[in-house]
Amino acid sequence: MKLALGTVQFGMPYGVSNHQGQTPLPEVSRILQKAQAAGIALLDTAPFYGTIEADLGRISAPSSFKIVTKTPRFMTLSITAAQVARIRPSLNQSLQALGTTRVYGLLVHIGEDLLTPGGEAIVAALKQLQTEGLVEKLGVSVYTRAQTEHILQTFTPDILQFPINVFDQQWIDGGFLNQLKSRHIELHARSIFLQGLLLMETSTLNPYFAGLRTHHQAYRNQLRQWNLTPLEAALQFVVQEKAIDRILVGVNSEDQLAEILQAYHHCSEKTVDMSMFRVDDESWIHPVRWKLTRTI
Repeated sequence: MKLALGTVQFGMPYGVSNHQGQTPLPEVSRILQKAQAAGIALLDTAPFYGTIEADLGRISAPSSFKIVTKTPRFMTLSITAAQVARIRPSLNQSLQALGTTRVYGLLVHIGEDLLTPGGEAIVAALKQLQTEGLVEKLGVSVYTRAQTEHILQTFTPDILQFPINVFDQQWIDGGFLNQLKSRHIELHARSIFLQGLLLMETSTLNPYFAGLRTHHQAYRNQLRQWNLTPLEAALQFVVQEKAIDRILVGVNSEDQLAEILQAYHHCSEKTVDMSMFRVDDESWIHPVRWKLTRTI
């Protein structure tokens, strides 16, 4: 089972297609019970996802799942000693909230922090935590392939978390994923639904995506030719990339998880060529750049 659960929806309203808001704790508990029964073994979280770490601790999730959490986000012109000193207490707070003594993974939340002057001190601090047994694997969450290539010049993570989906195909060129695997990096794919954009009807897209509508509709039309639902196609695209170890999905309800599990088990062993739907314009494929128009 390659599926893993992202937990940001459990801690705060998240996603361009999310109209349900934050998931109530009783529903989170039901989702996790279903996930465990289905063989899902990993949860991805962070201190900045609202109250979710404490909520996971309250329902004893760390006893049933591997937990990946993240460092503070710095995003400054240079990394100072004072900022690096925040990493240990941040992890300690996460461990306390989760009710555990160690986590499976600790990721640098913003990959760009490692490329900032002083970023090497972050790596040193992480390795010390790993030496002390508080963390099994160290990693980094990235946005682009170019950013990743720069990071790999000085740091080889145990885990790389990256966005990949039908529109964002930069990671496939030149066998890049296989190159990463050859360095024994565990690959965690996120944003496989592009915050839900790939699952939405074209007519319901936010006005910000006006320039993407033709492409989005062409994609939807092709899915009908392939006899795939948008959910099945989004999963198929990442499942067929064999180098990927974990596929992070986010849900707001037990029913949504059931739908994802059903679509996952229907994925074909055959490769479906979706290369014609690649989008290179970063204003479309990177949600951090979206400037969504408020609608009534």
